[in-house]
Amino acid sequence: MADAGFPAVEAASWSALAGPAGAPADIIRQITGKLIGLIKAPEFRNEDGGEEVDRSPEKFQKYIAFEVKKWGKVAHSIGRTID
Repeated sequence: MADAGFPAVEAASWSALAGPAGAPADIIRQITGKLIGLIKAPEFRNEDGGEEVDRSPEKFQKYIAFEVKKWGKVAHSIGRTID
């Protein structure tokens, strides 16, 4: 975006796997461990310069809450809401 003349614009895309609310913590830990192993595998390496992040479910929940708050302000400033 900086190259396009918008140096202050900050945005990123991400992918995640979500499960049902109340899923057992031991199952979530097991799945998370497997996924972290996969994203660190050489076959999975991102060739477009992307960054793989292995966040714990708790850290990811905090990240999502932060993003909702940040982009919610943007949406509100143009008369929109996020659900």
